[in-house]
Amino acid sequence: MGFLLEAAANLSLPAVVALWGAGVILVLAGLWVGLAWHFASRLVRPRMASMQKTAATVIESGEATPELLVRFHETVLITVRDGYRLGGAVLPAERARPAGTPGAGAAVSGPAGQSGSSPATRTIILCHGHTWTWHGMLKYLQPFLDGQWNIVVYNSRGHGGNTSHPPTFGATEVADLVDVLAWVRRRFPATLQMGVFGESMGSAVILQALGQGLPVDFAICDCSFSDLAELAAFQLRRSHVPGFLVPPLLGLASRFVRRIAGFDLAAIKPARAAAGLNLPLLVMHGAKDYHATARTSDPVRYDAVVREFLDGLAAGACPD
Repeated sequence: MGFLLEAAANLSLPAVVALWGAGVILVLAGLWVGLAWHFASRLVRPRMASMQKTAATVIESGEATPELLVRFHETVLITVRDGYRLGGAVLPAERARPAGTPGAGAAVSGPAGQSGSSPATRTIILCHGHTWTWHGMLKYLQPFLDGQWNIVVYNSRGHGGNTSHPPTFGATEVADLVDVLAWVRRRFPATLQMGVFGESMGSAVILQALGQGLPVDFAICDCSFSDLAELAAFQLRRSHVPGFLVPPLLGLASRFVRRIAGFDLAAIKPARAAAGLNLPLLVMHGAKDYHATARTSDPVRYDAVVREFLDGLAAGACPD
């Protein structure tokens, strides 16, 4: 240290200023890179909620009852094309009746290896949001608990106890949904009307999958983002990053996302992917609260809208 101080003392003033300037630049560059890395990590290396946490949360918040949660005792592992396994659960129609009605929650006999198999002709697959688990989709089930619907929920790649994997907001999840759909059709071969229902990231995955020809009869999407890069820029601005710094910071963060998770933020555009779809599609979004789903403010009205949409499908009409 004494040697360094002595060396600094022998420097000319311009040299000292240049040295200090270089140091400041290095510090600022480090902060810049660190901020971009932190933001990229929040997207693709987030802290995932455990199944225990999400189960406790949905019960404490009133989103689901313990009785409903217990009905999903038929857990499954769905192997997708690259060998990855997605954990989930199945609620066949006969166990999906309202509590207190005959047969509600009762086991249904079926072929060997198909415990709980149902002759119901309507099936719904639900896709949850970023960092959460399929427990988060239980709040949407009320319109489907009438004994007419087979219900399938699953944890997205890297979520809910699945093997660690960065979320890619559709880059890999779209193919996973295609494979889940194929598995569900084998599980419920009597299905004549197949639908998908997503929240947040799950909705974005569904819209992208529909744009690639996902063979379903209808979809319900709650609070999807339209463009991941635009959403990321919005989040940076909400974090008080000056507007003129957002594009370069987002560019660096995007490079980190590609390195960590292998996909391009700018390529994830659910709204563009879903343009021109020709199937019944119900899209809902919270009007004011950035963090709330459309159902949060008025669950009764929300469920009524969903029921009206489903009734229109059953009648052979495409609801407006």
